[in-house]
Amino acid sequence: MPSESTNASPIGGTLQRACDNCKNRKVRCDKALPCSNCKASGTECRTTVEQREPRQRILISAHYEKKIDSLEEKLNRIEGLLQSLVDSSSTRKSNKSQAGTGYLTPTQSSSNLTPNAQPSPEKPVEYGGQLSVNANSIIAQNFLKDAVASSPYTSQNPEMTAALYNLQQIVERQRQPQIRPFLGKIANVGISREELPPIDLVLEILRRLQRTLSFAFLCCFPHMSIPVFVEKCKAVYFDPFMVDVATSVIVHGGLAYLCKEQAWMTNDPIEKETFEKCITQFRANFQKSLNEMPLNMPATGEYIDALLIASSDSMENGRVNQTWTYNSAAVRLCMMLGYHRASTMTDDSIEVRATKHIAFWSAYITDKSLSLRLGRPPAIQDFDVDITPPVRFGIPEKDIWIDKIGFWVKMSNIEGRVYEELYSPRALKQSTDRRIGTAVQLAQDLEQVGLEATTIEKSSSEGPDFIKLLLSSTVVSRHIVRTLIFYAIPGDSRGFVNKECLESARSTLASHNAISEKHKHEDVWSTYLNFAIINAPLTPFIVVFCHSIAFSDEHDLALLHGFVNSFGSAVQKTEVCAKLHKLCSVLHHVAKTYVEAKKAGSGALVQQQMSGGVGAEQTNNQWGIDQFDRYLNALELTPGFIGNATWPNGPVTGPDQRMSMTSNPENQVIMNLLEDDLSYLDMDTYFG
Repeated sequence: MPSESTNASPIGGTLQRACDNCKNRKVRCDKALPCSNCKASGTECRTTVEQREPRQRILISAHYEKKIDSLEEKLNRIEGLLQSLVDSSSTRKSNKSQAGTGYLTPTQSSSNLTPNAQPSPEKPVEYGGQLSVNANSIIAQNFLKDAVASSPYTSQNPEMTAALYNLQQIVERQRQPQIRPFLGKIANVGISREELPPIDLVLEILRRLQRTLSFAFLCCFPHMSIPVFVEKCKAVYFDPFMVDVATSVIVHGGLAYLCKEQAWMTNDPIEKETFEKCITQFRANFQKSLNEMPLNMPATGEYIDALLIASSDSMENGRVNQTWTYNSAAVRLCMMLGYHRASTMTDDSIEVRATKHIAFWSAYITDKSLSLRLGRPPAIQDFDVDITPPVRFGIPEKDIWIDKIGFWVKMSNIEGRVYEELYSPRALKQSTDRRIGTAVQLAQDLEQVGLEATTIEKSSSEGPDFIKLLLSSTVVSRHIVRTLIFYAIPGDSRGFVNKECLESARSTLASHNAISEKHKHEDVWSTYLNFAIINAPLTPFIVVFCHSIAFSDEHDLALLHGFVNSFGSAVQKTEVCAKLHKLCSVLHHVAKTYVEAKKAGSGALVQQQMSGGVGAEQTNNQWGIDQFDRYLNALELTPGFIGNATWPNGPVTGPDQRMSMTSNPENQVIMNLLEDDLSYLDMDTYFG
């Protein structure tokens, strides 16, 4: 019979644990003594009972006290390092301030002459939008480096080293440029290859772009290099379904402009027709891509490029409010990336810095000019910008545009100031004398910019027609801004504008009419009208229109007639050109008919005085004039311009009352007509 363990239960009893054999074989034990498994196998049933070690009470308070003392000592050392860091920082600030004044104390002089004293140039502070966070991050990083390197405890305590290393990694991560995550996935446009124009034609356009300087590309992408654009085109054609929205907008919009330029330049009617078909396809894809643009876009340079070309396209087609929307979004992204701050570009290459500068100033120009056009405050405030105006970077394809952008930046700056200092709600609350002084100063600054523009125009006199026309438009732009400046100054007692405002308005129309006689290319002329006239305030035309009615001025009627005829075939190119032409034609016909009615009424009045009776002709003429007056008043074509006391609502006493009606000098009723359908106007009666 098998022997039992000495610590086992008596035969026939039960075990508290499974026997050793069952444990080893990993079978169920019935815990009998002996168990059934051991009986069946004829083996000894043995159970080993582990002996517990006797418990012992250990005093560990002294051990923990040593650890606490060690941690306290380390914290004291860290506190000392922080204090020394603060002291050294304040010392550097004190030395810098005293060095700036040109004075040194004896102690400072001796310390600065010691061999160990080495000046440490300070790195510019990061983008000001996160100034406090970044500044404190730099201090923390410097402290952590000193703590890890100099503390004698870091090498002895791996945990302390690991903790400091983790903190250092956190600080380093904070110093890296952060792109806020986009809330939601940006879907691809999904334009199939069947919707793309032939690739052979696109490759030929890109080869021409690389061989010859394209002014269409410079106007649309002054901030993008040609190789980058070519790579984006390859991405669209090789894998269109994997291209994001921004790339699709850039490629289709850019190729549409390049095709338009090639259509302008070619004399082959078949090739011209081919390019025009491609323009239609590219524009359809461009609009489809724009419709997919998310409201909350990630702050990347690619989306800025896409928004800028969308803004340029909207401006060319006369959609002013849409231009404001796209450009304001581009400005917001530029601000988020710090394009307006020099401190964010210290480590950038010359090419990258030039790209950022030109992109920002392009958005700046549109922002300021539309501010005056729409009567809205600009999104960019000059006090928040510290980058220098555009300068040459030594990059030929960018420097050719730098001088022009530099001039337009100065012009746009004055346009922004005109709104802020003359037409903003704050400016309208100022006294008349102060507003007059401001207007005079702005006019002087505008004259100075005009002198610079003359130099640029002479230097570009041998360039392509498009560039010469674009530079000629600066003359018209200056006259428009000058008109708005003097429009803010009160005129005579009858409420009419002052002499300077009238002369500027006449100069605007005269300059425009003269330019129209020089440039006959219908495509180039259409682009000029879209950029220089439609997107500019119509105030000069309205001023001349009202003066012609008030004083029956034949010279003013001739200016209005020349302006209307200058549109030419451009009315067939874009819808907005056709609308503006139709609107100006109606106003010119109204002025002409009104003046003729007044002259006829005056002649009838003379005959009536000589005959002593009241003729029917005079009565009819006076009735017609009264009807004109009522309709012109309904269109807010300022009654005070006419100087007639018979207006239903009474005359306007001057620009003070006009300006109190709206912060925008533009006539909103007239400009809103450009957004409406004008097919109801009977033009056959005028030109039938």
